Amino acid sequence: MKNYENSDINILKFPTGPLVGAGPGISFGSAQLSFRQDLKSNFLIQYKEIVEKNKYSSFISSQRSILEILADKAYEILVNPTKNTAKNKYTFEVVKRETERQLLTLQLVSASASLRTEINTFAMSHESSKKIDLGTMIGIPLAVELTQDDLINADFIYMTDIDIDYTGKDRISSPIIQDRVELLTKAIQAFHSDGRVKIIPMVDFTDSLLGTQFLQPRATKSSLHKFKQLPKGTGYFEVDVQTTSGRRTLEYISYLLNYHMSNSFSTISFLVKSANGELSDGKGDFFITRDGIFEAGEIYSPRLSAQVERSFADDYMTDLIQMRFDDYYVSTVQPTILGEIIEIKTEEYINIINDVWNLIPKSLIIYDNDLSKYIRPKYLDLLNNPYLTN
Repeated sequence: MKNYENSDINILKFPTGPLVGAGPGISFGSAQLSFRQDLKSNFLIQYKEIVEKNKYSSFISSQRSILEILADKAYEILVNPTKNTAKNKYTFEVVKRETERQLLTLQLVSASASLRTEINTFAMSHESSKKIDLGTMIGIPLAVELTQDDLINADFIYMTDIDIDYTGKDRISSPIIQDRVELLTKAIQAFHSDGRVKIIPMVDFTDSLLGTQFLQPRATKSSLHKFKQLPKGTGYFEVDVQTTSGRRTLEYISYLLNYHMSNSFSTISFLVKSANGELSDGKGDFFITRDGIFEAGEIYSPRLSAQVERSFADDYMTDLIQMRFDDYYVSTVQPTILGEIIEIKTEEYINIINDVWNLIPKSLIIYDNDLSKYIRPKYLDLLNNPYLTN
């Protein structure tokens, strides 16, 4: 695992190798003009990248601190000891994700940045506290109190627009994506020595009555034009992590974990199942969300009424399927740790990989324009959609 806190982001690296001064009499004035121009260009490019990274990192750190404070306050209201139900915990997770989406918005010109704008305004005011409404985003009453002391404790930094384009974001987030891929590869191989699994994409609805559901596409043109970020055909990914295609699938999945959907849909999560497992068998290996890797029993996927299922199918040409994860295919797994294969209980191993997952920093939320323009085109062959050209 990389040490992100003490990285070399402030080191300039030149394609010609290190620049070394041999003594006080050295002079670069006689260097060839082309070399000096290349050196200048390289310096300016890398300087811009360093400024981007430092500002981006400060922004992320500040906003995440505020997120944790707001999330703790929301948790006390939604999931205190008297309300500790699967539905309430799911509602809390949706609130936290929606809050994260608004706090991590780079630009303040859109309505989606209203929460960040509201907190910025409060930070510059003389008010000692302010009620922050976190429920409007998903249509529930939920107001928490934010204080100036909270901002101080979070090392809050006032920032307006963050001027960084997608290329800059991807340059910073790419190592994070690769760390996720490496961890998922090792985890899958611990469960299945041949590295073959089914990975089921699940859509997390903002409405807790719907929870998390598998969207099974239909073999129609209308269905193929819906939810273009998800695979068609079976609706899930068949992955062999020992192949290039399998690794690319894990990359795309890692990007989708950062993706925030619109309207009634929040985020995408994934259930990893045995390659021979059935969708309806109620079993799995582990469950992946942006926020962690979870055990059996930790998916909130309620059974929906026939009326709700029909209404959704009519609107989106896609069937909603409850996805249970109540048990494992195996009680123990065999990961390779420090070069040795060990045997460990499945639940214990999931807790270990969840801890490692949470050591990997989170990059910014990906919106649809980023996904469709920069990310999805690189992985079109994985989506089995003949109508998708970009």
